[in-house]
Amino acid sequence: MSAPKAEKTVHGGPDLQPPPGQDANGITVGQWSSPVIPDEPESFMSSNVNIEACCPCIPLAQIEVRLGLTSYAGALSWYTVAYGLLTLALVGLWLFVALWISSQAYRDATIVLVRIVSILVSLILTAIPSLLLVRRISLLRSTIRERFDIPGSVREDRTAAWQETARAIRQMRRQLKIEQAKGSAVATLPAYVV
Repeated sequence: MSAPKAEKTVHGGPDLQPPPGQDANGITVGQWSSPVIPDEPESFMSSNVNIEACCPCIPLAQIEVRLGLTSYAGALSWYTVAYGLLTLALVGLWLFVALWISSQAYRDATIVLVRIVSILVSLILTAIPSLLLVRRISLLRSTIRERFDIPGSVREDRTAAWQETARAIRQMRRQLKIEQAKGSAVATLPAYVV
């Protein structure tokens, strides 16, 4: 019997295998390529004024497309609607609180029960898109962990999505090698089992 043939990879041939800990696409397997919270302190611009913090719809849609979960337009629409509803609910909440605190005419024209109910409704309308977004981001992170055999737990994914949202998104973009992509769709990774 002859020796089995080595399969060709994206890198060329059997003599050009990917380095240990990387797949054929150059994506790190078995660990995150960067931590959620970096070891070295980041500058204000890189940690607070970036696309993940200012407009998370685009990088989240790119992550979903890269994983092959949905189309770019579909993902971008979902995230835009969710973040739009969250923004509107927050504006409404702050408006009711500001009116209650600063406007004597508003306080005279409405009873306390109406003011409390309006603030509670705004809080509920703020919580719904927030929780949906955290759930979706943590599911994305879990999907990446499972596909690339990264140790961790769903609890860690939820914690990262809730407490360090922009950094968790940046970590996923770095893992999938799309941190340099601008505001457009990215190529989908080929389907394979790690």
